[in-house]
Amino acid sequence: MREEARRGELDAALADADRAFQGYAKTDIEWAWRFRVQKAHILVLRGSLNDALQLLNDALPPSLDRSDTAVRRRMVQGLAHDFSQQFNEAVKDLNDAEEIARLYQPALLGDIAQARGTLEVDRKRYGEAAAAFRTSLSIARQQELPFLEVLAFGSLGNVAMQQEHFDEAVDWYRLALQKSQSIGAASSLAITLGNIG
Repeated sequence: MREEARRGELDAALADADRAFQGYAKTDIEWAWRFRVQKAHILVLRGSLNDALQLLNDALPPSLDRSDTAVRRRMVQGLAHDFSQQFNEAVKDLNDAEEIARLYQPALLGDIAQARGTLEVDRKRYGEAAAAFRTSLSIARQQELPFLEVLAFGSLGNVAMQQEHFDEAVDWYRLALQKSQSIGAASSLAITLGNIG
């Protein structure tokens, strides 16, 4: 599902996530929640923000309070609130996600930094956005997460473009393009080529 979503195949990813969520709903609460969060993330990518928030509205079972699912749930809620321009709620969601991640799931701090950078771009706070994306890039390199590295490069290019630093933006986009080609990330490749153009 994640790979389908990364390739831009959102309909297929959503159908797979829903099927898995429904399949585990009565048999395994942990896996049901994993797929519920994945389904909500795909809904956010499709622009179905209210549906995503409604899907994540139920309280997480206490057994999952320190899990990666708890972090991802708050992160997806943060993105949905951000894209709905409910910025205060988005900040709270991402702060909650970061607090859980720092204590129990440090491997997800790069994803949270990426989400925080996106929020700061939407708030037109470009210095804060660039700092968050640089944090995401640093973590992606440390943890050898090439897809996150591509996202961070492209996001830094977008920030430079917003600030009309066009040469810098092209440099970031070239790095994103090279990394995309090396890992075969077709959807990122297409976006990067569009941005360079």
